[in-house]
Amino acid sequence: MDFTKILQRILSYAKEEAARLGNKAINSDHLFLGIIRDNDNDAVDTIKAFGGNIDNIKAEIESIISVQDYIPYSQSDSVKVSKEIEDIYMNLSTELIECKAENPMMTHLLLAILRESYNSVTPVMKRYGITHDSVRNYLLGGIVTPTDSRSSDVPTIANQTSSQPKDFDLSQTPIQPASSALKPRSSQPTGPISSPAASQPSPSTPQPKKTPTLDKYGIDLTAEAVSGNLDPVVCREKEVTRIYQILCRRKKNNPVLIGDPGVGKSAIVEGLAQSIVNMAAPGPLSGKRLVTLDMSAMVAGTKYRGQFEERIKTIIDEVKAAGNVILFVDEVHTLVGAGGPAG
Repeated sequence: MDFTKILQRILSYAKEEAARLGNKAINSDHLFLGIIRDNDNDAVDTIKAFGGNIDNIKAEIESIISVQDYIPYSQSDSVKVSKEIEDIYMNLSTELIECKAENPMMTHLLLAILRESYNSVTPVMKRYGITHDSVRNYLLGGIVTPTDSRSSDVPTIANQTSSQPKDFDLSQTPIQPASSALKPRSSQPTGPISSPAASQPSPSTPQPKKTPTLDKYGIDLTAEAVSGNLDPVVCREKEVTRIYQILCRRKKNNPVLIGDPGVGKSAIVEGLAQSIVNMAAPGPLSGKRLVTLDMSAMVAGTKYRGQFEERIKTIIDEVKAAGNVILFVDEVHTLVGAGGPAG
């Protein structure tokens, strides 16, 4: 079974766990509980390899995040996906790049969760000797062994040496053919993975900049794809692949989709968002946010000259500062004359 289907199943479990515990939004703790509930995956096997007691870990996390009242099944639709899940997805993309993994695994998702310190999972797992670095080293071929500083039933990882992963080189990652552009990769690795040095800490990932104005006037299509709110896109592989090629240029990298109303221009962009979420996009697009700008909301309320232009400039500044946003302007022709004086 491919990674995307497993991830969708785990997200469904996470939603049920959030409702059972009385939480109104799904976060990384619920995602971890979904991984445990799924049980038949490599992340659970990794935890067991460290000697972690699944039942005890689950009970500790539930005791931290549980509230008194559970949410009835009839009201489970009120449980929403929090922005924290999007952060976990960004971490997942980073883990795949740093591990040079061609195919995502559930252990990569576990690493993405352990990369954060604000959740309940990371400190609980740390008490069992399971940390981000130790799981990373185990995934890359480390051996679980006890140390003198811990009891014999708490594992650690033996040191291993290797080279740090190289920076991504676009020339070494050609654009995927159109026939496979939108297809998620299989869930098992197909070759050896180079390992970073165990004695060195994993590279820190800078936190993305805040984009309050963009969040107000835009719709995050990658977040919608993660939540399963986008319809499947078929027979558009050629167009999506062409967008890959343009976006990956150094210069003149702004594609424009032209066509009659209703031919599927916006659907192509949704297909691009789904390919990013499914890890099918080229490396330079991994971990990017694809946000569509709501032009009607942008123009609404701009009574005076310059208000619309000020909003546009603020959004452009936020996108530049964030560094991980692909901005899609729907109905771009409406920009002509927008915000001008009436009459």
